[in-house]
Amino acid sequence: SRAVAEAPSDAQLPPRSAGVCEHATPLTVDGTRGNSATGQDAAAVPGAAPASAAGTIGAPALSDRSARAALCVPGFTITPVATAETRLDTQMRLQTWLRKAGEYRMAHSTVATACAERGSLAAFAQLLASNAVSIMLLLGPDLAAVAAVASALISAFAGFVRFFDFNSRAASHSQASRTFAAIERDLMMMITTGSAAEQRSAFDSIGDRFSLAEANAPDLPDDVTDDKDDDTDELLYPNITPAARRLEVQHIAEAVVATA
Repeated sequence: SRAVAEAPSDAQLPPRSAGVCEHATPLTVDGTRGNSATGQDAAAVPGAAPASAAGTIGAPALSDRSARAALCVPGFTITPVATAETRLDTQMRLQTWLRKAGEYRMAHSTVATACAERGSLAAFAQLLASNAVSIMLLLGPDLAAVAAVASALISAFAGFVRFFDFNSRAASHSQASRTFAAIERDLMMMITTGSAAEQRSAFDSIGDRFSLAEANAPDLPDDVTDDKDDDTDELLYPNITPAARRLEVQHIAEAVVATA
């Protein structure tokens, strides 16, 4: 069985300033340490500054006694934890998704409202034209030719409305808006109340939900994503414009090539 190392006294603990621990496994330049006794991979030392191969600790930010004592226990392996940079990166990604989800929600809601209004106007125009043709036929045979031409125009207009399918487009954009609203709500809850561990554990699942929502959502017209505020002349949806989406795809492609 593995022997339990005796914890050093306060006098044996390494100082908070730079120093050499005689029992410490040599540290690498990135603040990691290997475990030759167990053969485990190098693990990051939380809060440790870059150190030399001789085991010199560059002013470790360790205030807890047990954490400082662990640096002197032979064969001790420190479990890697998320650094401040990792937590910051997670927070930044979550906040980016939050902004994009909010912009997608508003943009899809705007398109859904516009499509619903156009569908209603088209249906109302068809109803009025059909009633006008019926009245022409009732007035007598003199208006029969005019009624026939009006009927042909109404049929062409009905085909035009069916081609653009305003009602179905309004329904699909409304569904996309509700989907992004749910994601936005969950992201807001995670950012404001979730701990760092909860954010890291939910990071992948929220990212998958966001990517799936983007893939299933109908395309947004460029005149909507490029829309600007009338007063400030700033983009209303700067994170989902075609240029922003192309730049994001380029960054993803570069990251894939870099990790290949």
